[in-house]
Amino acid sequence: MSTQPGIAHVIITLRHPLVRRPAAVTLAVDPTSTNPATVASAVYIAFIAASSLKSLIDSDVVIGPTTAYLGQDGGDDLSGVHPATTVGGAGASALHQGSAVLLTKVTARGGRRGKGRMYLPWAVAPGNVDETGIIGAGTVTAINAAAATFLSALNSGNVPMMVLHKESPPGTAQPSVPPAADLVTSLTVSSLISSQRRRLGR
Repeated sequence: MSTQPGIAHVIITLRHPLVRRPAAVTLAVDPTSTNPATVASAVYIAFIAASSLKSLIDSDVVIGPTTAYLGQDGGDDLSGVHPATTVGGAGASALHQGSAVLLTKVTARGGRRGKGRMYLPWAVAPGNVDETGIIGAGTVTAINAAAATFLSALNSGNVPMMVLHKESPPGTAQPSVPPAADLVTSLTVSSLISSQRRRLGR
């Protein structure tokens, strides 16, 4: 499915040397630039900025490259890659990639449709999560601060984060036209660690 015209779908690759399959952080942005490589660069710079999301990622993990797919008004998306890489900024070893931090993207639109999700693997040390999967309050505060820094850095880089809306599934009797993408106004951290089976290596 093509991306909404003018909106970019961005994928930041995360790779741990002991895990065969890479993970990824994905998000949509509304860039001023029409060059997808420039868009990818701006998102990467926001991710690795001081006190941003890089600070949460296990230092064994390589962050990047970053790929952007920019939607066009007719035709396929334009793609561009920012090839730079760096390592995470957290010294402690993290939980395996199947246990990820869940960030909720909050917009001005009400209801479930006005929210989105973003996952951060390799972002919490085992000692900061209890036996029931609850992340410690201090760690949640630190993650929220890093997420706010990331969102602010995206805005400063002219790539504000957006929530995209899917089209109705094929065969829907009365399909609805998806609304325009919504601007993300804040990111909130779930205190419960998120489990994603598809992130487990096989």
